[in-house]
Amino acid sequence: MTVLPPRTSVLIVGGGLVGLSAGLFLQRLGVPFILVEKNEGVSLLPRARGIHLRTMELFRQIGVEDAVKAATATAWKQGGFGGARRGRTLMDAQSIVDVSTMRVKMAAAGASPSSFGACPQTLIEPVLRQHLEARGGDVRFGHELVSFVESGDAVVATVRGRDGQETVVEATWLLGADGGRSFVRRQLGIGMIETPAPQHLLNIFFRADLAEAVEGRTFSQCEIANEKVRGLFLAMNNTDMWSFHLECDPLQGPPADSELPDLVRAAIGLDDVDIEILSHGAWSTGVSIAQRYRLGPRLSVRRRGAFDAAVGRLQCDHRHCRCAQSRVEDRRYIAR
Repeated sequence: MTVLPPRTSVLIVGGGLVGLSAGLFLQRLGVPFILVEKNEGVSLLPRARGIHLRTMELFRQIGVEDAVKAATATAWKQGGFGGARRGRTLMDAQSIVDVSTMRVKMAAAGASPSSFGACPQTLIEPVLRQHLEARGGDVRFGHELVSFVESGDAVVATVRGRDGQETVVEATWLLGADGGRSFVRRQLGIGMIETPAPQHLLNIFFRADLAEAVEGRTFSQCEIANEKVRGLFLAMNNTDMWSFHLECDPLQGPPADSELPDLVRAAIGLDDVDIEILSHGAWSTGVSIAQRYRLGPRLSVRRRGAFDAAVGRLQCDHRHCRCAQSRVEDRRYIAR
């Protein structure tokens, strides 16, 4: 194993929205860092779909607001972010929240030069990564933190690369941005305060051409309940990219992958539509909060755990957005 001289100031563990934002804030302040992420690329499963006003203001400070806005401009091919519907299927769902009302609330009435950005997380993270790497950030995807110990005034971490080779990294600070099942948090012995999960869902991200089906009746969220499925559609562009959050029985577990296209069709209300499943992941609507966020020179920076809060199906996307924004905003203050 090779020790990298000199040691870095901050070792960021996690290359999602939180870790990438932390790197950009540190970079702006001239603080050296190394970011490691065990996956080869950014998330393929959209969770948050919007960037709230305060976060856009912070992105403006670090020079990425325009790029995020550009990504936002490509996200909505028909209609826009706003509006909620409810029905037995997507095809017969009726409007329950007016589009214009939601957009006025999100616009903040011109209180800032920035504005709400309606853009899925899957489009935002590549923008942040591109800017971080273009500015010379030491970003290492395909590298996993396997252990760390505190030694004097440093944290000594072992990182395994995609080729299996292990490297020792010394850092003044260790920043854990590795999600609700955080390896950093678990290794530090930091517990979680959890509330029971009233709902268990499967986030199904899929491609299907529904442009004609929703023409003139586009939406942001659509609640579905029939004899086959219950859940919530989240529009990604109101044409061909969608998520369906399928309610599942926790005792039975999620359905098999082979069942997903037919379940999505049952929610849409069309038997002959082509469905391409892009990714999926289980989650629940309980709340999980770390008992503490710092232990010596080690910081755990995910404000909420794996079970990001959701109160009611029609609020789940808003809560995902708020959780994402709060973590980005926390990174800015930590960097300072």
